[in-house]
Amino acid sequence: MDGEAIIFGLVIRCIFGGICAAIASSKGRNPVGWFFIGFFIACIGLVIVLCLPNLHEQQEASRIQEDMNRRLREQLRQEQMKVDALRAHTAARLDAHDAALKMDTRATAPALLASSPPRPSLGGPPQYRPTALENNRPVWFYLDQSSSQQGPVTLARIKEEASIGAVHQETLVWREGMPDWAPAQQTPELQPLFQVS
Repeated sequence: MDGEAIIFGLVIRCIFGGICAAIASSKGRNPVGWFFIGFFIACIGLVIVLCLPNLHEQQEASRIQEDMNRRLREQLRQEQMKVDALRAHTAARLDAHDAALKMDTRATAPALLASSPPRPSLGGPPQYRPTALENNRPVWFYLDQSSSQQGPVTLARIKEEASIGAVHQETLVWREGMPDWAPAQQTPELQPLFQVS
């Protein structure tokens, strides 16, 4: 009777080991290791392997995310090239206009010829800085909910956007004088908009 109980126990453990190995293999894990886990701790091993995330799905999701990020970076690069080309074309046309009229509009329209705002990067200071708008009001830029850069805009416009929910606490904003993009709630000018009373 004891021999049959031992054999029955070994068969049950082998079944649990096999089930654990099969599930582990389908989740991208080592089936041999999971066979022994299932063999020695039976039901507990089965519960553990069922609770583990699927490595195949995680790797596929990571690959898809990386591919999407690569495409978006390329799209942003192309958009920046288009903006730079348009800015250069506009500047050339204004220069030709100035030459024909023998006047200098660059001095009267600095906001039109301002350089690009910084690209959103959390790793360092911006590479470009715009000039101030007329009347010494700072130029603001922000990233909307689709991560598209908006601006240049005035502080009043950002406050309007905040009042309708387009700009919120975590929206990244930047103005001349800031070292890098920062959440709106961390900028002194915008903090009062997000304080709970």
